Amino acid sequence: MTANRFSCWASRHPWLSRAALLGLSLLALEICARIAVGIGLAPYSRYPTTAEPTLWDVLSPSWGPWRHPSGSAHVITPCFDLVYRANAEGMRDRERSRRSSAQRRLVVLGDSFTEGIGVDRATRFTDRVEHDTGLECLNFGLIGSGFVQHLLIYRDLAHDFDHSHVALFTLPYNDALDSDPDHIDRYAPFLVADAEAPGGYRIDYPMPFEDRPRERRSLSVRIRNWLGNNLYLVNLGRTAARTLKSDHREALAEHRSWDMPSYRTFGPREQAWLCWCYRQLVAAAGGRPVHVFLIPTRLDFEDAMTREPDAPRAPGDLRIGLEALDRELPDLHVHDLLPRFVDDAHRHARTYDDYTLWCDGHWNALGHEIAAAALREVLD
Repeated sequence: MTANRFSCWASRHPWLSRAALLGLSLLALEICARIAVGIGLAPYSRYPTTAEPTLWDVLSPSWGPWRHPSGSAHVITPCFDLVYRANAEGMRDRERSRRSSAQRRLVVLGDSFTEGIGVDRATRFTDRVEHDTGLECLNFGLIGSGFVQHLLIYRDLAHDFDHSHVALFTLPYNDALDSDPDHIDRYAPFLVADAEAPGGYRIDYPMPFEDRPRERRSLSVRIRNWLGNNLYLVNLGRTAARTLKSDHREALAEHRSWDMPSYRTFGPREQAWLCWCYRQLVAAAGGRPVHVFLIPTRLDFEDAMTREPDAPRAPGDLRIGLEALDRELPDLHVHDLLPRFVDDAHRHARTYDDYTLWCDGHWNALGHEIAAAALREVLD
């Protein structure tokens, strides 16, 4: 009887019945999506719903992006769930005093690898070294920063903290892009060739600081992000779309891989930027040892895994220029992390992916341990 009544109602109201059927189907799919995420079969990402950023923003007239003092941001991706927190100075670090009576204290500079994107602070290489040695490792790493920004973060902020040593962890390819005026689409410093300036370059900015673009989320974006956070079907759809775009970019990168600046193909312009910034950094350090650690890309790693260890380097290899700079500047010490990763990979039959987060190109716990071992050895 009930079935007959429903059939009659559905025949009289076909659009309503279809809408009800669609709603029930979507509800069933939403329940399935929540179950799949809950048991780890499907990824979930969290999208920001505030009108203004709660952590990273363009805050410094000197180097551009920085963190709100004592700010935080909850980030969920398919492979990590983290709350990033800044201290009172805007560092992703525990609270640090500017004055210290310690004989040895380390300032650490770098980009997102140094900041520790995707891992909690206890896993990050600077915190591991501090825990193991008791030596304070002040982490000034900043996501999206390049050669010029590392110099300015040191000169205009980190230098004010008592310290005895400086360590800079650089991913040369990426840090060159973040120093390239043709690549920068935000407020950030870059180098301009100037024959009258010291070393042939001067620091410039794309616009006045007051005119810088600020990230502000419209109401429609916040509503879309709220829906993405709370409707798991929408969330999975956005994650799938982002994955497809990422795979497309990776395919293009793979096709153009040897045109991209790896160790062996790092361009002369980028090398000039890097060397100018390192000379300025050493000068600003005022006699303190400056240790530069080179972070290899996947291309560098896979190339090294298939080449003989003593194979000759190409004339434009980045490491040739840096070794010459190391000899020129007594306080500069360059350390290549590539042999450490390659040696570990050979001994344990590992691939590059074993050192990175599966949904992200940054180091996982194992990658940070390799970096921590290199830093501990230098400081011993």
